[in-house]
Amino acid sequence: MPLVLAGVWSLWFLLLIGLTGAWYLIESLGGDAPAAPTMRLAKGDDRAAAVDPAAVDAAVQTVRQQWPRLEILGAIPARDGGSILFLGEADAWLVRERANNIAVDLHTGHVIGMHDGRALGIHQRIAEMADPLHFGSFGGWPIRLLWLLAGTLLTGLCVTGVYLYGLRTVDSLRSAAKRRQT
Repeated sequence: MPLVLAGVWSLWFLLLIGLTGAWYLIESLGGDAPAAPTMRLAKGDDRAAAVDPAAVDAAVQTVRQQWPRLEILGAIPARDGGSILFLGEADAWLVRERANNIAVDLHTGHVIGMHDGRALGIHQRIAEMADPLHFGSFGGWPIRLLWLLAGTLLTGLCVTGVYLYGLRTVDSLRSAAKRRQT
């Protein structure tokens, strides 16, 4: 009985994983949305230039002034070391960090450009929403714990299903052997 309930309780999770998995299939077959707009940073040679830590600190302060609701989760410096792109979470809910980005010129401290994840089109929004939903990377540790439990339930159902199938196969083989002997 608990296994049946585990199956019922995890149906929502199975549906969600199935839908996002179908989206990944669509993307792999060429139906992917254009990536969320990010600022184009200047490119240099193959090696990234050194970035002045004081300029990065100043750039972080600029970002906090220009976009106070942005929680910075990552930064990508340009190869030439002249600008930096900050990625993070802001007001757009259920999108990858790259959907919310702001670029700052490290020499002048001015914002080169920014993109708010709320300005995405429907196709882009679905594409940016797939990863947080599929992997449970939104909402902090309670959501991740819920994803862990639901995934563990489904894995347990797979293991017990294989076990029961094996028992049934062994039982049918024994029954067939007994019938041949009589």
